[in-house]
Formats: sequence, structure tokens, C-alpha cells
Amino acid sequence: AMARAGYRGRIPADELRKFATLYFEVVAVVQLVVLVLLTPGYVAGTIANEKERQTLEFLLATDLRNREIVFGKLAARAITLGMYVLAGLPVLALLQLFGGIDPDLALASAAAAVLTVIGLSAVSLAFSAALKKSRDAIAVTYLMVVGYLAVSVTLAVVASGLLVPNGRHLTDFGLFVVDWQAVAEWFASGNAGYVYVTETGWGQSVDGDAIARMLGRYAAFWGLVTGLALLYAVTRLRVVALRQSYGAPRTAPARIAARRPSLGTMPVLWREVFGSGGRVGVMGWLFRTVVVGLTVAVPVVGAYVCFFDTSNRRGNPTFASRWEDYIDGMSVWVRVCTGVLTTVILFGVALRGAAAVAGERDKDTWLSLISAPLTPAEVLFGKWLGCVLSMRFAYAVLLGVWAVGLGLQVVQFGMLLLAAGLVFVYASAFSCVGIVCSLSAKTTLGASVRAFAATAFLAGGFWLLVLVCCVLPVGIVGGRGRSLETPAVLLLGGTPPFIAGWAPMRELDRAGLGPFYSDEFRGVGPMAPVLGTAFWVAATVVLASIALQMMARAMNRRGPDESAPDERPPPRGAG
Repeated sequence: AMARAGYRGRIPADELRKFATLYFEVVAVVQLVVLVLLTPGYVAGTIANEKERQTLEFLLATDLRNREIVFGKLAARAITLGMYVLAGLPVLALLQLFGGIDPDLALASAAAAVLTVIGLSAVSLAFSAALKKSRDAIAVTYLMVVGYLAVSVTLAVVASGLLVPNGRHLTDFGLFVVDWQAVAEWFASGNAGYVYVTETGWGQSVDGDAIARMLGRYAAFWGLVTGLALLYAVTRLRVVALRQSYGAPRTAPARIAARRPSLGTMPVLWREVFGSGGRVGVMGWLFRTVVVGLTVAVPVVGAYVCFFDTSNRRGNPTFASRWEDYIDGMSVWVRVCTGVLTTVILFGVALRGAAAVAGERDKDTWLSLISAPLTPAEVLFGKWLGCVLSMRFAYAVLLGVWAVGLGLQVVQFGMLLLAAGLVFVYASAFSCVGIVCSLSAKTTLGASVRAFAATAFLAGGFWLLVLVCCVLPVGIVGGRGRSLETPAVLLLGGTPPFIAGWAPMRELDRAGLGPFYSDEFRGVGPMAPVLGTAFWVAATVVLASIALQMMARAMNRRGPDESAPDERPPPRGAG
């Protein structure tokens, strides 16, 4: 590769500097992404898991104060996660031998990673203290992180005027003036990628002043978030825990109980679908409100911009052109909403599956379940279908999006049927993933962490591994990227959120096929989604078989379809 690039002998210093800079940025980004993915799953269940195991009452009965419990758990988990920061620091330090990397930048990167761990740990503890189940605490924390990253960048971009002309607005309240661009930029100062790009520009050299500004903005934001989160966890730990443990039980209203069908011949299915639903809670209603609000806001804002905004009429003077722009935007909206909601569904069913068996063990109801005259197949089927149907709210929102798209004729009905089938296949597969994790773990916390990690990897996280292990080495040695095009298209065909969002297309043509249409793929491109779907169908069958065998062993049955009749030997002397 060096010979092809024209290097005969010693590599120029500029090339070494570029290599060191690129490698430093990749290592720093990967380290930060790994910490963001690990911290909520490792910390968010610490207090909630104590509630599920009913051991928090004993902890609160000791002489320990709230702050001692919260700070003790924070220190124990944060120190363990800090080992990942220390593990990457020698690598970043050795890169300085190639030149081009400021030592202060390496230290600032490590400091930013530590601040991220402490801040996310504090937020995770706050949700763990507020919610009763570790599964809910982990899921809400991850949703908060993803939502903050998306909203912070969107608000900062809009406020800076990149999407909206003259986006910098000042509001005079009499006593003070609010600069909305400054507010949006401060809100986005906790986003490490946004801070780095805005301060320096990607791949550009930085000086000491830029490093100080970046670290100062980042530390100020996460310092405030950490303080507020820990304050809530300390002040509300005992009050919330006692209310959740000894508060008055809330029963379902009579009208809800009346709508429930009869028990029937599948009691596990009835229990998972109709009997295990609890109160949604404040966080659940807040999440639903945000999802519906963001989903509805896009068509409304798009209609205003296309038809009522006077500045937009200069480029589109006729109603037909504005309507075409609106239809194109709604087509993108349907596909993006489908991909995002599919991602939410995958994580939801996997986390629900993680509590299918481990939750029964934590609540001491597992023995009652396995003592019932039910086969492992009946129990597994009820648990699996309960996981698939647990995301009914997301299905309803998705159907509403599809109905709007079908009414505006931005998607074909046949492609909607295909998208619905894909969502069912993916939800079935990831439900099995969660159930397998639940059967292999001893606690709900461990099962939830495993299920989330597996879902994050299988739903698209493997692209990070491909980037680090394939794309980056090929780029460093000077190889040609075309050799990776066909494998990349095949992997893209097996990425569930992308394929689910790609399916509801407007026209089955070259523009609709998108990345799967190319003469260079020689037929592999259009077949990639088919092969990817076949892979997930096969994965569902394999995971279901594994889960059935594990369920039979967990229920202590001889075979997967036998209800274990009593085969004890007759008493001595009988017969």
C-alpha cells in the first residue's frame, strides 16, 4: 500500500501527523460512545434493583443516610467505569510520538470522558430512585440520552440560522433580554461532538484556548446536570421508595376489568397481555406525549412552511410546486418515523422479554408458574406474544403515520404491508433475544443489560465494529473502498431500523430503492433486503428453539412439550 502511494522508504512526517490525528479522533469517539452505551445500563438499575429484590427497606433501616447510599453507589459504579477511561489513556498518550496531537487535548479528552461517566451516572441514579423497576429506569435513561443528543443538535442548528433564515432572535422581557441562539448553544454544550465541531472543526488543529473553552463548556453543563440529578436522588430516595413499597395499592377500574376477555385456554398469554399491565406513570405519559408531539409536529410545521410562509413562496411561486415539495417531505417523514418507531419497538420488546423469566424469579412467582399444568411451549408462546404485543402504543402511532402517508399518497399500500411484515419479523426476533437473556440471567438487571447490549449491537451497533475493524484499516493502508461496497450493502439489508424505514417507499423505482440500486452490485443490491429478512426469519426460529430448550430446563421438564407427570418410583413393598 505504501509503495502504491509512492512512499519509498521513510514515511513523511505530515502523513504520520495525519494518521495520528485521525486515529486519535477515532479512539476518542469510540471510547466516548462505549461509555455512553455502558453507563446507563450499568448504573440505572442499582437502586431500582434493590426495590425489586425488596432489599432496599433493609438498607434504609440502617444508620446510613440518603446521601451516603446515593454517593456510595455512585462512587462504586463510576470508579469501575473509570477503568475504561484509564485503559484508553496510554494509547492516546503514545500517539503523541507521531506528532500532531497536543498533550492538553489528550488530557482534555480523558477529562471529558470522566465528566460524561459521572454525569450519566448521576442521571441514571436519579431515574433509578424515581422508578420502581430497573428495566424502566434503564430504558428511560437511554431514551433521555438519545433524545437529548437529537434535540440539542436540532435546536442549535435551527437557532444558528442554518435551517431558518435570520434564526438569531432576541426577546426583550423588560428586565432582561434573552438570546435564543445562546440558550440553544448552551443547551447543546453537553453534546461532546457538537462542542468539538463548533469550536475547532473536524480534523482541524486546536490550540490551548480552544481546548480550555471546550472543556469549560462541557464541565459547566455536566456539572449542573450532575448536581441537580444527585440532589433529586438524595432528597427523594426514601420518600419515593417507601411510597412505592407501602403506598395504597391501585387496582384497575371496573370498566377496564370488564373489557378484559375470559381466561380461556392460554392463561400465560392472558396474563402477559391483559393481566400484567400496570400504571403507566408520569414518565410513561411524558414519553408518550413527546413521541406523539414530535410525530405530529413535522406535518404541521411542514404545511406551514410550504403553504403559509411567505419567504418560501419566492422559490416556489405556484401551489403545485409547493404541494410537490410538501409531498416529498411527507414521504421522508413517513420513512423516518417508521425507522425511529421500529427502533423503539425493538428495544421495548427486548427489555420486556428480559423480564419475562427473571422478573418472575425476582417476584417469587416463578415456582407458582412452573407448578401449573403448562408445557414449556405454552409458557414460552405466552411470554413471546406478550412481548410482541407490549408495544401497542408504538404500533398505534405507527399505524397513524402510515394512514396519513396513505391518505397523502406518499406510500404504496403494498409497501405498507411489507413494512408491517418486517416490523413483525423484527419484533419477534428481538423478543426472543430478550427471553434468551432472561433465561440465562439470574436477575432482571443482568437480563436487561444483556438484552439492551444485544439489541443495540444487532439493531445497527455492529456498524461501529465494521467501521473500526474494516473501514478504518482499509483507509489507513490506502486500500480501495470499493472492495467493501458489496459487504456493506448486504449488512445494510440486515439492519432492521434502516430496512423498516426504507420499505414504505413512494415508488418502486431507482430513487425508491436508494442504496440497493446500482449496476456495480450485479443483482446483489436488490437482493440484500430479501437476504436480510430471510436471515432474521431464520434467527427467530433458531432463537425460539434455544429459548424452548432453556425453558424446558428451567421448568425441570423432561422435554419441551411434556408437562412432567409424576414418575416417582412406587413405595417399597407396593404391588
